[in-house]
Amino acid sequence: MTMLQKLQSRLSQAQSQKRAPLEEKLLLSTCMTEILGRMGRLKFLSWEICHLS
Repeated sequence: MTMLQKLQSRLSQAQSQKRAPLEEKLLLSTCMTEILGRMGRLKFLSWEICHLS
């Protein structure tokens, strides 16, 4: 199971519970930003920076 699959699994679990703790959301956001950043998704990174700062 890849890291991305693990994240998607955790995210879907959190969504099904209708309440993901803020720490979990931030962790997922950070991990997704790191993964997508490695993939060269600069548009997503800049969106994250704009919305989180």
